[in-house]
Order: sequence, then structure tokens, then C-alpha cells
Amino acid sequence: MKTLLFYLLIFTLSAIFIIRLQKRLNCNSRIITIGNYVLFSKRNKLIIYGVFCLFPIIMIYGLRVGIGTDYYSYLEGYNTFHEASFSSYWNYHLENKRIYYQEIGFYFLNRIVPSFRMLLFIEGILIYTVLLRALSDYRNELNIGFAIFIYMATQFTYSTNGIRYAIALAFVLLGYKNLAENKKVPFFLMIFLASLFHKTALICSLLYFLNEFRNYSLNRIRDFVMIAGILLFPVLSRGAIYCVSLFPVFERYFSTDIYFASEMINWSWKWLLHIIPVIVPLFLFGEKQILSSGRNRVLLRVYLMEIPFRILALYNTWYTRFARYGQIVLILLIPLVVNQIQNRKKRQLITLYYIAWYIFYFCYYAVINDAGDTIPYVWILSKERI
Repeated sequence: MKTLLFYLLIFTLSAIFIIRLQKRLNCNSRIITIGNYVLFSKRNKLIIYGVFCLFPIIMIYGLRVGIGTDYYSYLEGYNTFHEASFSSYWNYHLENKRIYYQEIGFYFLNRIVPSFRMLLFIEGILIYTVLLRALSDYRNELNIGFAIFIYMATQFTYSTNGIRYAIALAFVLLGYKNLAENKKVPFFLMIFLASLFHKTALICSLLYFLNEFRNYSLNRIRDFVMIAGILLFPVLSRGAIYCVSLFPVFERYFSTDIYFASEMINWSWKWLLHIIPVIVPLFLFGEKQILSSGRNRVLLRVYLMEIPFRILALYNTWYTRFARYGQIVLILLIPLVVNQIQNRKKRQLITLYYIAWYIFYFCYYAVINDAGDTIPYVWILSKERI
């Protein structure tokens, strides 16, 4: 119980610091220029100062010991990669040998960081820097502290377990932001950068087709196909898994027992509890805001991909992580839609609802579904130095 309150206190403090920073920059902040070149814009200030404002949560990442299922695996990986030459890494990587299967971006990160402790700090700094970059362009359209709180409540627990995946997920969110703005090249670039930390991020490149096309009829056809595909995905899912298995880059996931899909789907409706409490209130209070904005429609389509990703997890619980590729977009979608609701009381009510829901969501996953991976919190001063 103490650890839960401790985490929620850190989440709250981090969100409050960001909210105060956002208000200060929006009200009174000079832009530093050299000629016509903007050297220190409000966006850059928000990102740089924002990382400092988030120091409470970043300290939680950096000072932890043994927190996260794969903590000691990443420690082993650091000790291995930090001493391994690139040629050795690459040869073993091509053979999927032991820990060398991990992606090249993560190899270089381990290679250049001077200590494992520093790697844990860099994880937090990198994740929140990329998140702030994704949110900073909307600093006048959403509450960034609210968005960061949603991230911490939904992703913090997992980000202490899967460092590579959490970094990749941040780049994927930045890619979605570019997708919603119809920026094709930056979208694919962000997905590529994400794949340097977790190759499964390449799957998100297919979501380009959820973009808002100029042709209205083409959009209608695509939306019909998308909805039909989601409804039929329990039938289509086995074929989707087979298609992914044909790509050599994903070979390891189909040759290792813990990743292998079961022959039959273990059907359950529990996954709907991830979807309904989120999407229903959003439509009840902000249907007009969602449907009237092309950007919001793109973000909504991306979020709906959480449904087929959740269904995939019925074949193997390891696949549950894929659902985060849809879930992560809520960090943009919910605050944007909520901020566009004109009625102040409705806006406050829906904000309080989502805060309460995500507090419950975090507590459930930290206590019931986490198997003690983040509770109790153990930090470096209570353990021998690593």
C-alpha cells in the first residue's frame, strides 16, 4: 500500500510540475533567435525544462534495483554489450544467439553508456524527452500534465519491465503524431527508429493506411474495411499470425516456445474491460470533437487497433504487449478531445473520470496483474551498488 501511494505521489508531482511549466511558457516566455533562426523556441523550452520537471519519475527509473521482470536480464545484457565489439555483436545477432538477438539501437545505447545505473537514468530521460516532443506541438490544445499522467498510469509498470519496448513505444507515439498530421516521411522515420529498439514496431508501419485521405469515398471504404476487419478478426487472426511469420525479421518469435501461438484461441471477453471504460465516455462527451477533426479521426482509428491486438493475446499472453501499440495513442487522443469540449462542467467531469479510471487501472496492474515486479519499490540505497 505504501509503495502504491508513493508511485501515485510521484505521478501527481510530475504532472503538476509539467502543468505549471506549460502555463508559464504559454503566458510569458521569450523566443531566442539568431537572425531568422529560432534557437530556443517555446517547444524546445517545454521539452528541455519538461525533462527537469519530470525528475521525480526519472529518479524512480534510475535509482531502482531489481524492479521489473527483466531487470537482471538487462543487467546481463549491459555487461555483455558494453564489452562486445560491433562485429561480434552483429555476427551473433544474425544467428539470434542468446542475448544478442536484441536490436542494434539498444546495443549502441549499452555500448556508449558508462554504467548500468546510467542506462536506467537514460531510459527515463529518453522516453520522456520523446513523449514531450510528441506533445509539445499541441501545448495550446491539450493539458500536457494530464497526458503525462495517463502515460505513467498505463505504461510505467511495463516500462520498468521491458526497457527496449518502452523506448520503442515512445517513438511510435511520435510517429502517430506525424501520421495524424499527414506527414508520411516523419511517420515512417519514427517507426524505423522505434524498430531499432524493438523490431515488432515495424508492424505499426501498416497503420499508415489509417491516415486521412483526400478522397472522401476512399476514406469511407477504408473505414468500412477496417471495422469489418476488427469484427472478423477472431476468424482472421490465425491467418494474420501466419502472414507475420513469413517475414525473416520476426523469425525468432516463431521459433521460441514462449512466443509461439497456441493452436486454439483461449476465448475470453475480459479484454473488453480495457476498451469500453475508455471509448464509451469519450464518445458520450466528445463525439462531435472526435468526428469533426481529421486529426482526431486518425488517432481514433489507431486506438481501435488495440482491439485486434488484444485478441492476439488470446493465443499467447506474451502478445498482450502489442495492445500497447494501440493504447499509447490515448496519451494524445484523450487530452485533445477533452480540451475541445466547450462546456466547462462536462470538461471537468470527464477529466476527473479519466483520472479516477487510470488511478484504478494503475493500482490493478501494479498489485493484481504485476506479480510483485514493481512492488515493493527497492532503490539503490537499500541495496549493494551494481
